[in-house]
Amino acid sequence: MKKFLLHSALFLIPVVVALVALECVLRQMPNPYKSKCEWMNQHASTVQTLVLGNSHTFYGVQPQYLDGEAYNLANVSQTLREDHYLLTHWADDYTQLQTVIVPIAYCTLFEDLEHSTESYRCRYYSIYMDCDLYPCLPQYHLEVADISSAMAKLKRDTGVDWDQWGWGTAYKLANKSQQQWDNHTEAIASAQRHTIDDWSLLDANVQLLDSIATFCEQRHIRLVLITTPCWSDYYTRLDDKQLQQMYTTLRTLQQQHPTVQYLDYMRDPRFTADDFYDSNHLSDLGSQKFTTLLNDTIKTTTPPLNK
Repeated sequence: MKKFLLHSALFLIPVVVALVALECVLRQMPNPYKSKCEWMNQHASTVQTLVLGNSHTFYGVQPQYLDGEAYNLANVSQTLREDHYLLTHWADDYTQLQTVIVPIAYCTLFEDLEHSTESYRCRYYSIYMDCDLYPCLPQYHLEVADISSAMAKLKRDTGVDWDQWGWGTAYKLANKSQQQWDNHTEAIASAQRHTIDDWSLLDANVQLLDSIATFCEQRHIRLVLITTPCWSDYYTRLDDKQLQQMYTTLRTLQQQHPTVQYLDYMRDPRFTADDFYDSNHLSDLGSQKFTTLLNDTIKTTTPPLNK
């Protein structure tokens, strides 16, 4: 038995050393979570407009085209639970914050990152953004807890694909899959993926949205909710019941919080095919166009609130 334990220890030591080394390597690789947390630690006191949300704003809103000091704190598949955490995490540091932009997509009110197919992203908030939302388990706090995703991360290009304002730069029009666009396969798949049969998360997300609105209201910060532009191949395939629930929830929120502004660009006819990277995400070209329009609308329809 002693020999077995000794041999097992001798075998495990190099494995543990290799895993520790891999964890160190992975944590040194550039990623938007770490970069955005560092930016906020340094600039939360000067930021005037904060963009939260998922890939729709990560790729769709370019802070350089917003007035004042603006920053994009969105990440791919980020849900309202992470939005609420990130907004309130630097609450004591805000001295200039005037506007918060939060996207409300077709699936926003019905999803949660931890319970999604992309739950592996939760560990990035825990590791790089000092987030305490998730259980104290290895899969939420160690990169090597999921060897497959860890190795995939190593194999991917480690170049930075976000700019100095936090906007995701990867969705360039030149990289658009024209074949998927022409045969509608991406639009069909996206509409199906975003249609949620289980609405059990709705109440929790409504409460989170109400908490975000209350946080902004108490601090005299403008809360602007937006639905970003989508292509007709996508929005014509959406479930009407789910879509109407989204609109009903937003109307109720505005009744409870009259200062909240909601801007719906989903079917905006000003956006053409080249403005889209896929059926529900803007290209770099469309992102610039959208951000400019959004900035003009916020300026002309919602005057700044006095501190």
